[in-house]
Amino acid sequence: MLGMNDGQYQPEDEARDKVYFDGYRHIVESIESALPGIRITAIAPSAYDDVTRPVTFPGGYNETLISFSKWITNLGEQKGLTVIDFNTPVVDALKRAAHFDAEKAQELLPDRVHPGFAMSLVMAEALLKAWGARATVVAVT
Repeated sequence: MLGMNDGQYQPEDEARDKVYFDGYRHIVESIESALPGIRITAIAPSAYDDVTRPVTFPGGYNETLISFSKWITNLGEQKGLTVIDFNTPVVDALKRAAHFDAEKAQELLPDRVHPGFAMSLVMAEALLKAWGARATVVAVT
């Protein structure tokens, strides 16, 4: 998962996009070259909390990350990668939580970026679903 810092917490910009896209493509192609036949799971950037806190510029930083996610999805289609979207389920959870308690909802991403425990579970669920894991857990330690 790459991208959270790559937009430099700024509105989308063609020069930053190019650096990100070229770098991402280089990483994927380097791995494919070194390990032919490898299955790669590309995880689109998780959300920046523009839901429970005010945006810092028009559109907000999460829109930059969504743009990165769209590009990753296209790359995944071109290269046959599994692509996982963490952004949508995280934003959905933030919206649901904010509906009940906007202040408490901020604890899900305490610094707008890094997930608390509950949000980590939301992201883990998205990952497991994308990998086709069974829905029923038979044991937890």
